[in-house]
Amino acid sequence: MQNAGNEREKEADLLCGDSICNYKTVQSFGHEQQIFDMYQRMLDPIEKEKKRSKVLTALALGIN
Repeated sequence: MQNAGNEREKEADLLCGDSICNYKTVQSFGHEQQIFDMYQRMLDPIEKEKKRSKVLTALALGIN
């Protein structure tokens, strides 16, 4: 799962970098919110997995 998370982070970073480099184009077409939404959708599964991992770790430590 970690590799998939890394790939998603790389894709999100690429999107972010490209949109910054081409900000004038993004802004001229009014796609700032669309880019932000795409970026957020790319990172949501990663954040959910991190939260799940923290909960499982806390439960495991609590049982011991």
